[in-house]
Amino acid sequence: MAESYGLSFNAAATTLAEEFWPGPLTLVLPGGEGQLPAILRGPEGGIAVRYTSHPGMARLVAALGFPLTSRRPTTGESPEPGAAGVA
Repeated sequence: MAESYGLSFNAAATTLAEEFWPGPLTLVLPGGEGQLPAILRGPEGGIAVRYTSHPGMARLVAALGFPLTSRRPTTGESPEPGAAGVA
């Protein structure tokens, strides 16, 4: 589904996805310009993607036919994360 939104998998991302998806692995992928909202992008331009192993959520995404998105809630108690090396 990620590829249909213009996100790109390099060889390493493909290997990791094949090994650990579905499951608790988040990949930050480039691409998707003009197809995904800018608010979903991290400070370096990537989109964080996860393929759930939760059966109920997987059924919901399959029934909808499109991915679900979310952002980390900003509580004001901690600063926004920066680049991956800072977080």
